[in-house]
Amino acid sequence: MGATGDAKKAAVRLLDFKRATNLGIALKRLKAPPAALAGCLRGLHNEVPVETTGDATGLSVRSLGPDDLEILVGVIPTPDELATLR
Repeated sequence: MGATGDAKKAAVRLLDFKRATNLGIALKRLKAPPAALAGCLRGLHNEVPVETTGDATGLSVRSLGPDDLEILVGVIPTPDELATLR
């Protein structure tokens, strides 16, 4: 096998496929970059930049509401996932 075959063997999966898909769907529904969401939560802010298509910069700011927080609660890492990362 060449370098490509070796790279495929070396790939590490931290999440199973279904969990990764659900996380991707949740992030898409929130329309905010993951780093912006993390910063918002770490700083206990309720405003987050979101992706827009009509704005020249492609970003605007909106407040996170109860529905957004419910989405985030659904994708909080499980204790097993956290242990895998450590």
